[in-house]
Amino acid sequence: MSIRSRVAGSSRYLSPRVRNDLRRGKRRLDRWRSDRSLRDYLTVPKKGPEDLGLVIAPANSAGQGYRWADAVTAHIGDARAWNYAFRVPSATSYPVGLGVPPEVTAHSSDWAVAFEDRLVAAFSHGMWESGRQPLGVARGESPWTQIERLRQRGVAPAFVAHGSDVRIPSVHAERHEFSPFRDPEVPLTIALERKARATLGALQSFEGPRFVSTPDLLDVVPESAWLPVVPGAEWFSSPQEEVEPRARLRVGHVSSSSMLKRSDAVEEAIAPLVALRAIDYERVSGVAPGDMPSVVAGFDVIIDQFGVGSYGVAACEAMASGRVVVGNVLPSVRDHVRTTTGFDVPIVQATLPTLREVLEELVEQDPDARAARSRAGRDFVRAVHNGELAAAAIADNFLRPRL
Repeated sequence: MSIRSRVAGSSRYLSPRVRNDLRRGKRRLDRWRSDRSLRDYLTVPKKGPEDLGLVIAPANSAGQGYRWADAVTAHIGDARAWNYAFRVPSATSYPVGLGVPPEVTAHSSDWAVAFEDRLVAAFSHGMWESGRQPLGVARGESPWTQIERLRQRGVAPAFVAHGSDVRIPSVHAERHEFSPFRDPEVPLTIALERKARATLGALQSFEGPRFVSTPDLLDVVPESAWLPVVPGAEWFSSPQEEVEPRARLRVGHVSSSSMLKRSDAVEEAIAPLVALRAIDYERVSGVAPGDMPSVVAGFDVIIDQFGVGSYGVAACEAMASGRVVVGNVLPSVRDHVRTTTGFDVPIVQATLPTLREVLEELVEQDPDARAARSRAGRDFVRAVHNGELAAAAIADNFLRPRL
């Protein structure tokens, strides 16, 4: 089978943007082979004396595969963990154990065969993210075919969902007043609907633990366990540890996805405060992860998301650095976190209709009260999202499940 036909055979699993990237990558692959060896992308940790070896891949969304692997290695004494992702590490990307270029994963079946052998030799367990092919698309196989073959060769599988990979837009729009998916004709909504339905359909016959990175997804993925996200250590030593008083409240909105976070609606809601110069406001996007701690430290308040009803990495990062976070967190999410951890989620509750009023209250709030909110956020993330609970969830539900 030619490279062209192999890629075409697997294209139904890929977004249009990824397909375009792969077409460009095909033209570059021969140039890569002329000056780089595929061995550069076969570097897998050697099997040691530990009983358990875990690999987490290949999405590494917001660097979480890397952070969870670190957490397992740090907190589970008889386990070692590692991660890889299909991208080239750079100053603008999250840390990763091994970044494999798309040119290789899309077009080199030689790499896929050799890498599979390396994984089988090194790991007993695999946590596969977002319904993506753990061995790339060069052989035209579905993710589940590859995961099942790895299982048969001795790598026990688990599934990890990050959000849009399983959240069905039409269902979410029916259940949530402020859902970002109310218009079913938006191209992104159409693509996410197709992807989520395909992934959830495949999960019906998947035999293995299921994990979700945010508590709202527990109602989406049957029989799943919450795997708390983990900010990097750099967030716990922010350049500005305490929030200092300013003439005007500095408000930031970290928007990795303006649609999902309802960024335009957020800015419409707070426009009167900006016009009256009651607050200083800035939307933050496209900043390299390594630069984000210093950027976020320049704000007093971070507005999170108002679309999906939960909280994730960005909110945890902001709380870890001592910022007051405002967002729309569903009661079911707050209840689950409280029941599971004993902590209340310290995100200031608001909806799009109440956001202006909530910010006005923060403007008028005593600085000591805002400082108390800041400390509550740091304490929460250091207790719930420091990696210990994530490692325990992986151990209890996958590596050594309770009898």
